[in-house]
Amino acid sequence: MRQGRGAESTVVQTTLFIQRPLSDHSGVWFQGVPMFALIIDDSRAMRRILRQIVEPLGFQILEAGNGQEGLEQLAAYPDQVEVCLVDWNMPVMNGIDYVKAVRRQECYRDMKLMMVTTETEPAQMARALLSGVDEFVMKPFTKDILLEKLRLIGVVTADVLGQA
Repeated sequence: MRQGRGAESTVVQTTLFIQRPLSDHSGVWFQGVPMFALIIDDSRAMRRILRQIVEPLGFQILEAGNGQEGLEQLAAYPDQVEVCLVDWNMPVMNGIDYVKAVRRQECYRDMKLMMVTTETEPAQMARALLSGVDEFVMKPFTKDILLEKLRLIGVVTADVLGQA
């Protein structure tokens, strides 16, 4: 394991690979291209739970303890992060501010963003979606719910989920 910039930032690299969809989600896949998932949550336990679900799908995992560290990870791995799972309530920079900052940058407009949070009020969910989140997962969640949401936003396919 290689340490990142902050005390809470770590990079976990694996040798697993997944088939990567074209940006138009046409169903055509490239073989052997690694995908990165960025997990942003101030809870180490939650990052570990998310990693245990997402990593077996073939993702290389990047982690951050808040939105600012997440932006630093994106800068350190430009054009490599395919999906970001981000908590809402965090110190330094919260999830909504992170999403807005990412969506302001043209190079990240196609990156999939999933809010994974305890915020369950419909108004808050709408606020997240309007800020640029592709999907919303409420804590607590099950592995199956998270995997289905990843399928819905086109990050993984049903056949890949069958192998996980």
